[in-house]
Amino acid sequence: MSKHVFPLILDGAVQPLSSVGSWNGLTSYVTAAGAGGAFTITLGDAEHAGTIVTVIKTDATNVVTVDPTTDFDSGSVASIALGLANESCTFIWTGESWRMFTQDQTNSTAFTGGTVANATTFSSTVEVEGNVGFYNTTPVAQPTVAVAGTDAATTQTLANDLRAALIALGLVAAA
Repeated sequence: MSKHVFPLILDGAVQPLSSVGSWNGLTSYVTAAGAGGAFTITLGDAEHAGTIVTVIKTDATNVVTVDPTTDFDSGSVASIALGLANESCTFIWTGESWRMFTQDQTNSTAFTGGTVANATTFSSTVEVEGNVGFYNTTPVAQPTVAVAGTDAATTQTLANDLRAALIALGLVAAA
């Protein structure tokens, strides 16, 4: 009889990976070191529903991607990228697919995929690269607004350019 009823923690030795590999199905703990280069860990199917697997990044070099090989979050991101030391992610096997249980990227300043939705609070600096849109507008490239002088006409042009840029981003509504 197993000493674990739910969730199912596998008591095998920690499985260290430092290059492309798959979870061995014998342990609930996988460590990943990216010193040899970026690589992907594939989870594959678990034997029992309720099985938990945690992948912990052990260094700050190169990105290690965890690919559960199933749609684990109802159509959102298909994998998790771990970039810094001590970042981790935990999955639970439903019997048919992996579901995200937890993700800790407290050491990271990068979000690499997925959708930020609902009431999301960022407690640190947020940097966005690429096109941006707010309030259901089409994302646009960062606008450029030039300042050519300090006279009234230049100031009016600058104000109009700033207004147009804010409208394009969806930060203010056109009146």
